[in-house]
Amino acid sequence: RALGGGTSRLTLARSPERRYRSCSRTWIQYEDGDILADYHDMENVLLVLYERWTASFNHILRLNTTNNTAFLTSGGFTPSDPDGGGSRFYVANALEELDEPGEFYVDRLGGRILLRVDSEDEDVSRGPPLTVALPTSLVLIEGEGADAPVQNVALRDVEFAHTAVESHGVLNGNAEQSGDFLEEAVLKVSFGAGIVVDHCTVRASGGYGLWVAPGSRRVRLANSYFHDLGAGGVRIGWAADEPKTEGVVIEGNILSDGGHVVQQGCGVLSQRAANVTVAHNEIRRFRYTGVSTGWTWGYTPTVVYGMEIAYNYIHDLGMGYLSDMGCVYALGHQPRSRVHHNVCADVQSYGYGGWGYYTDEGARDILFEDNVAVRTKCAGHFQHYGTDNVIRNSIFYQVDTGDLPTPGRAEIYMPGRCDGSIRSGQSHRNLFDCAHPDSDPRDGCCCHGGCDMAKCSSFSFQRNIVIQPEESNSSLIAPEWTHGFDNFTFDNNVYYSVGKTAESRLFNDSNAKGVPVNTSLAETLKTWQKNGKDTHSIFSDPLFTSVSGFNFTLDPKSPALALGFQPINLSTLGPQCMEECRGIGAHHALGDVSETINRRQPSWFGAELHKLGLLV
Repeated sequence: RALGGGTSRLTLARSPERRYRSCSRTWIQYEDGDILADYHDMENVLLVLYERWTASFNHILRLNTTNNTAFLTSGGFTPSDPDGGGSRFYVANALEELDEPGEFYVDRLGGRILLRVDSEDEDVSRGPPLTVALPTSLVLIEGEGADAPVQNVALRDVEFAHTAVESHGVLNGNAEQSGDFLEEAVLKVSFGAGIVVDHCTVRASGGYGLWVAPGSRRVRLANSYFHDLGAGGVRIGWAADEPKTEGVVIEGNILSDGGHVVQQGCGVLSQRAANVTVAHNEIRRFRYTGVSTGWTWGYTPTVVYGMEIAYNYIHDLGMGYLSDMGCVYALGHQPRSRVHHNVCADVQSYGYGGWGYYTDEGARDILFEDNVAVRTKCAGHFQHYGTDNVIRNSIFYQVDTGDLPTPGRAEIYMPGRCDGSIRSGQSHRNLFDCAHPDSDPRDGCCCHGGCDMAKCSSFSFQRNIVIQPEESNSSLIAPEWTHGFDNFTFDNNVYYSVGKTAESRLFNDSNAKGVPVNTSLAETLKTWQKNGKDTHSIFSDPLFTSVSGFNFTLDPKSPALALGFQPINLSTLGPQCMEECRGIGAHHALGDVSETINRRQPSWFGAELHKLGLLV
């Protein structure tokens, strides 16, 4: 169940975060005292284990107290490197951990719920009412099939609150990316057509707020406020090609404060859907990705096309909890898709992968233009591998900052740098034995299905501005290996790092991640140009007159304008409800965040956020 007090989500009794020594898929080895030899109800104690881009809940099968090994009931835990998951875990739903005010414990043996209060004198009966959520979904709009959808249903001006967590899925070690294993949502549309959700509020959920499930088409979510979410905001489609989901519009909404249970929930998750528009939204405070599209891996056939991600303000992501994320995360072939006029700000992963815009395995035929990335821990744009993508007329300002203190990670592992301002991570190959894995494939040198597809990768990077402040230690262009950008096109860009010169070695830096630039590996702009890259690009101050209010105004004499850069008009960024929206949350209004572009710290720095709230 999920438990709330008044309008706040209460926290399931839990220990501080801890580190295990070693692990496999079925066990972890812990330090002395981190897991007790016996609990009031051992059967219902949970271990929350962090992986790279997920976190899972696991019951304890048994303990070997001789060598401090906890065996898991599910066997589904995926061990990850320290840079991604951090060997982190904590103990949850243990009576022995009920030690902080606002925590609760579900005592199945005693048939009761215990709540920790501030003092013995506190009269709980005089406080705000406690709500125990029971249903996992509140509204199901369901047709009989793709040929017999339910049609023309509208939900307007309704508030939906308090749904439980899907215990059968969450508490069995499931850790699929983005919460793919979930089967319900507060609002679920299945085999629906012509469905509208408008001016609604969804809060205090156990999972996603809205799921436009397979077989649905022409569904619109507009002018709504989703917050305090157990997983993500909106889910579209699923991880299979049929039945198709298409024609979905998510526009003018505020999606906020998610991942309280399923930490890998996205602001918007679109899985194998077509003709989806995500526009004019504010998406903030999720522990994982802002907008995720595609969900077909590698250079394989796709049902995804016509995606448009536009005019969204996406910020305060990751918050130090998970890794491998971005404001916009594109996975697989997505022809006729466009990502434009978005602002991405303040992304802080736990370890690697706090990126702005992220083209992952096989991302292809996607146009990124007129976007802004600001204060990302790692690269402003990272491409794992993909091809035929275009990145143009965008601004990458103060990206690859390295760690800042966050709610999810107090430690500083990567000070001042993560991986480079613009980065690609395709596989190494021997240029003599594997010159053309695409046109002349052979065993060990190919990138079609069944091969290492990451041996083939490319994008076009033109008419962009990449600028770093004086204290930056970031390189500007950073491949995974020295020849990683051989098939990429760079030109007509303006690069600048305050306090450095065109002779500084800031290009083609294949140095290890998270460490200072190694001048023996990086190149100057001149050397980079001799190798056929950025022929017309320059290293120069782009002459911004203002970076407030998201306008990034350029001086008329800016060298970027001379190279063809077009000023980015962000006057309609985010929800346009303005005054109307001000009544539905203290931090959501676009007018309240227009100054954040100048702040050194992200908006959640030093803030007191809810801890993980759970259902049992």
